[in-house]
Amino acid sequence: MRLLAHSRNRRTRWLAYALLGFCVAFILFGPQLAESGLRMLGCSTRGGMATADCSGISGLIARRLTPFLSAMPPVETGFALIQGFWGLLAIWLGLIVLGIRAGRDDSVTSPPPLSVAEPATTAAPASLAEPERRTSWQAQQAEWIRSRQAEQQAEQAAEQRSLTQRLLAEGLFWGAVAALWWTLLAGLIAFCIAFGTPLLGGASAGALFNALGCTGHSSMVSDPCGAGLAGFWAERLAPYREPFIGAVMSPFWLFTQFGDLLLIWLAALLLLALLPVYRFGWRMVVVQAEHPVVMRVLFILFVLATLALLLSPLYG
Repeated sequence: MRLLAHSRNRRTRWLAYALLGFCVAFILFGPQLAESGLRMLGCSTRGGMATADCSGISGLIARRLTPFLSAMPPVETGFALIQGFWGLLAIWLGLIVLGIRAGRDDSVTSPPPLSVAEPATTAAPASLAEPERRTSWQAQQAEWIRSRQAEQQAEQAAEQRSLTQRLLAEGLFWGAVAALWWTLLAGLIAFCIAFGTPLLGGASAGALFNALGCTGHSSMVSDPCGAGLAGFWAERLAPYREPFIGAVMSPFWLFTQFGDLLLIWLAALLLLALLPVYRFGWRMVVVQAEHPVVMRVLFILFVLATLALLLSPLYG
């Protein structure tokens, strides 16, 4: 039962890691993966759209991959992933949840390990008076006890080595997760300060325009700022370039121009924060949380970014 529960937990853990890798790969490299997938399916692309030479299952997959051809990482590919693969993601999450519940049920219902039973004493021979037979029986019993003790010591040593290796690997993994979470958090704070502080936001936008080769309003609609990464930033930072009001209204532009990017950023932080919950349980993680101020600030950013996206048709 213990081996069965361990194998289920391992399968569930691999499902969670595969889901994380799948989402990160399509968010960061969606256009390249979609183009490679359509080529493998035999669906050629013309002008960013799959041709009609795909049918059946290939056509169904091609329709899911086609939006990635014209999407720009990481913002547009994130929404394309949710819109195109929401059913697959829901099933994937459901399997992970079922695996977690099955592992918990096994850990609750598994019986305690049976202690090593003492060797059963065989019936004494009828002629115990004979010293030769009594000495032989005692020697066999002592040899059996020594062999059992040697086997138990070997099993304990193997379990200790395996436990040390698992603890080392798990410590390295959680250290990498913590480092990535704090790196993303520091990047989010730096981004909000750079583009959400009055006056500083205008200066940051101007510096980024100059780095991209965009020197003014006239260059924003021509190359090299008309398409690609430069076009993405030129369109988002255009309000910052307005005289005086652009720099003063930097906190407002932060949420109206980068609301979707902030939500994806917060979603990545939330996903990394939920990994310890999956591993150690919600109650332990919540009790050990020592950064309530950070959590409240992130929640406020989430609410403001969501409101900015919902109200974007009114001011856009």
